[in-house]
Amino acid sequence: MRKTVAYWLAAVCVWLACSFSAGADVIVEPMDSFYEEHAEECVHVGRAFTANGPDGKVYLYKSPELPEVVATWENGYRASIMYTYEDSRGILWGVYDDYRGTVGWMPMEYMELIYDSISFQKEFSEEITEQGGELDAENLEGTIRFWKYPGSEECEVLSVDDTEDYLPEYTGVYVDGVGNRWGHVGYYFGRKDTWICINAPSAEFEQLYPDGAPQIGQLTGEGVDAETTDPEGQKDEKGDDTEAANLEGKPGNRGEEAAGNRDVQNSADRIVPKPDYSMMLLAIALVALVTVATAVLLLCLWKKRDKREGN
Repeated sequence: MRKTVAYWLAAVCVWLACSFSAGADVIVEPMDSFYEEHAEECVHVGRAFTANGPDGKVYLYKSPELPEVVATWENGYRASIMYTYEDSRGILWGVYDDYRGTVGWMPMEYMELIYDSISFQKEFSEEITEQGGELDAENLEGTIRFWKYPGSEECEVLSVDDTEDYLPEYTGVYVDGVGNRWGHVGYYFGRKDTWICINAPSAEFEQLYPDGAPQIGQLTGEGVDAETTDPEGQKDEKGDDTEAANLEGKPGNRGEEAAGNRDVQNSADRIVPKPDYSMMLLAIALVALVTVATAVLLLCLWKKRDKREGN
């Protein structure tokens, strides 16, 4: 009896662990009807950008095919773009959703990518070696700093007491110009795609670089194409991991005056959504075909009925 109970308890624990792991890998999706209709054509991005549109503004539209302005960003506003969609004209559109009522699409041509870990890995791909390992507890001094990338001044500090005796593991190693060894951490308790200084995981930026920051960030203006994806297949978890909720910048202005909308639509220099007339024509053709087929079928049925009544 005891063995049976122990077996079932173990099975329940395994099931709970698997359920938790699966839940942590759920991709955040925008609450948007156009995305739902074209989800298979959209590419996951999950990276931060800065608005840089004509006339100092970026407009968010209802969809890549509906030129209704739903919000306005001043240049310099930072936001996380979740997915991109390429329309029939070859224009790449990004979708933003803050889960507080603002969801819209903007031309990615008007968004500048903020240098991040993915940018760093592209820039220094030849200097990053595939080498796995685990952080050495002997190098810890009470905290672990998870950096955005080697040379970045942005980091998150975690107390060693909160590690639950499970230290970060890294899968790639980069050695900077002053000899610091950096390990790339794909995931660690909600932290995705970060870097730790292997030889000094508790050190502050000034301790790592007493003579100033290294020259990093040559790919700040790199573009995003239709194949851009999140690092190592890591997926966002809805709720506490939505980047847009944590990025700096003033909120976009909800809505637009009718006159303002007309000015936007009439601007020859600005990319605006256009309906996909080919799809509309195809839909009309399909409706017409179904209508004709139905009429022919009904006509045949009526003729058969008339023959039967005549006999």
